[in-house]
Order: sequence, then C-alpha cells, then structure tokens
Amino acid sequence: MSRVVQCKCCGGSVVYDVSLEASRCIFCGSTEMGLPAEQEASVPDPDAALCIKVNQDVADEQYRSWARASWWTPTELRSLQIDLCLMYIPAWWIRGEVESHWGGLVSAATKSGKAPTSGVDQGVYEDMVPASQGLTSAELEELHPFVKEEQEPWNAEMAEIPFEVPAVSEEAARAWLHDRMTSVHLSDIQRNHGLLQTVGSSMVEEENHKLYMLPVYIGAFRFRERAWRFVINAQTGEVVGETPVDRQKVVMVVGGVLGGLWLLAKASG
Repeated sequence: MSRVVQCKCCGGSVVYDVSLEASRCIFCGSTEMGLPAEQEASVPDPDAALCIKVNQDVADEQYRSWARASWWTPTELRSLQIDLCLMYIPAWWIRGEVESHWGGLVSAATKSGKAPTSGVDQGVYEDMVPASQGLTSAELEELHPFVKEEQEPWNAEMAEIPFEVPAVSEEAARAWLHDRMTSVHLSDIQRNHGLLQTVGSSMVEEENHKLYMLPVYIGAFRFRERAWRFVINAQTGEVVGETPVDRQKVVMVVGGVLGGLWLLAKASG
C-alpha cells in the first residue's frame, strides 16, 4: 500500500510505500510535509518505467568524479557523506504522424526575387515532456538522453521505489507536445524545400502515447549552512547540479591577479 506526500515548500508530490518514512522532501530537504487534497485522484497509473542501469555504488562514484571535475569545487565535497535516493520522475511521451498543409516563398527569377509555392507533407515524430514539480526543466533537459528502448511495464514491485506524481496533466502534455511536433515539422519543411518563409496548418495522428517513469538518483548535502542538490540519470550516470565554490581558491586567484597587476604597474612606472 502506498501514500502520497506533498512538500509544502517546493510542491513536489511523491508516492511512498507506507513502510517508508517520508520525514523530509526528497527534492529540497524540507520537513514541511503533508497530504495533498484528493490524493487518490491525483495518482495516474504509469504505463512503463525505464530500466535502472546504475546501482547505488556506481552513482556514488559518479558523484565523486563530478565533485572532482572542477578545480573551484571545495575539496571537502569529495569525501562528504551523501544520501542518494533512487526515485522515478514522470514524463509524458507521444509518437504520431504529423500532416502539414503549407505555403511559403522560394527564391526565384522574379522582380521581387521570390515566388510562392505550397504543398502537403507528412512525417512521423515522437517527443517527451517531463511532468515534474520537484525538479526544474533545466535539470531534466541536462539529464537527457534517457534510453526509452530499455523499458518494462509498470508493476507493483516498481511502485516500492518512491515516484513523483505528475504535475502536468495528460491533456496539457498532449496539447504541448502536439504544438512542438507540428512546429518541428514545419521547420523541417522549410529546410527541406528551401523556403524563405513558411506558414501552415498541421494535425497530429497519434500512434501511441505513454506515461513513463524516468529513474534518477537525487542527492542532497549541506555546505556552509546551505542545502545543495544534484541529480543523477540512473541509466547513463550523467550528473547534473550546482556545486559551491571554494572561497579560499577565489581569494588566492584574485590576490594573484591583483598582485600581478601591481607588479606590472610598478615595472611600467
């Protein structure tokens, strides 16, 4: 049996197994947790989950490598104790055929240097939009790509891992995805036909749509009295997040630059 817990600070709603203690928000670390209104109606059934390829130990190693990647990162972060939480993030996916009736202008040997043309084109497209409240769109974009081909139908065992309730409805996601797919199709038409300008009317015939769960690790730590967060793609090991800057290194670099400018000024004087 599961329950929905919502963070009163960031708004993220997560489904936990009742045996788990949800005392802190996975996304922001807040302790201001509560039950959302109409929680039963707010949890749609996922269609599938993408397979987890990175275990907890590898995820921790990926974090350590990420923390060492920048010289500006404080050395303490490399050995800091980190709590990694594996969870699923929701995303809506659509595949379908886009048909566009278009008109445009091409270069021509006319007085204006242009000539009108028109046509009808079809193309098959697929797209995915994250439906997370707890993570930002920028974080999820940086985590891509997820390997959609490696998936399994959603089952009760998967539900034992915390997963976020979609913050975007299916209707809103489909409308947004249709707009983006038709926009991409018209851009492809303009490029393929060498059009200078393009207008068109498009429609999408869906072949399939799903609510996917994307596996991620979320890590949080405190440094200089501030909470920091990073996210790891549990399929590829890609790490996304912001790290603090070592103040001593900043002071050392600034001091070195100022010292060099003073010596240069003294030499030229």
